[in-house]
Amino acid sequence: MGNSAAPSALRLMGGAARSVPLLGAVMAALQRGDGRGGVPAFRPQQGLHCTLIAVDMVASGRLDDDAQMFVRGALYDILDRSFGNVGIPAHARRVDDRGDGALITVPPQHPAGGFIDGLAFNLQAALRRHNRMSSDLARIRLRVAAHAGPIYPDSQGIGGKAVVHLFRILDAPAFKQMFKDEALEFGLVASDYFYDSVVRPGHGLIDPALFQPLWVDLKETQCQAWGYLPRPAAA
Repeated sequence: MGNSAAPSALRLMGGAARSVPLLGAVMAALQRGDGRGGVPAFRPQQGLHCTLIAVDMVASGRLDDDAQMFVRGALYDILDRSFGNVGIPAHARRVDDRGDGALITVPPQHPAGGFIDGLAFNLQAALRRHNRMSSDLARIRLRVAAHAGPIYPDSQGIGGKAVVHLFRILDAPAFKQMFKDEALEFGLVASDYFYDSVVRPGHGLIDPALFQPLWVDLKETQCQAWGYLPRPAAA
């Protein structure tokens, strides 16, 4: 892809010159460590059981550097608004960058059953809005994974077996195959543990029957997970 294609998307959404400062501002807000409104800031602790959300932009490697920075800025804006809309402000979560995606850690003060459905709907709505206003070059298709378990923070970020498992199910070939339809903008995969403890009880807005079982076979991980693909809007 030549660089000449990128300006059309960037002009449509405000220009490359604005995308980099926007990304910096959003990242600063996402990582801000001060408590607000009487709510203490999230301080990750060794062994703390947290909800883990991973996101990955599909096929972003096809973009040149200007377009990459633009869609990264758009992604972090989508995440910031979507988590904020379900009552998890920037200071109450941790975000670790993954290049064309992110790892979001949510502390146990925000139980997953209280926000995962709303988060899924907010992400879908934000993606539709962004893609409707963007050229094909700036379109975002987002794969999302959900799991929960103990975290182990260090100077490099968040680690532990739960984080590794989260990214195994996100990168599972079976989930990628489910998401191959270009019309799909959003897909969610839940670990078997997350599905059993949060989704299967059926207390949320998403019918558990809409999740499809899939088999994860990636590196050392062989396990069942559950994929959810909302139906594309009719043309």
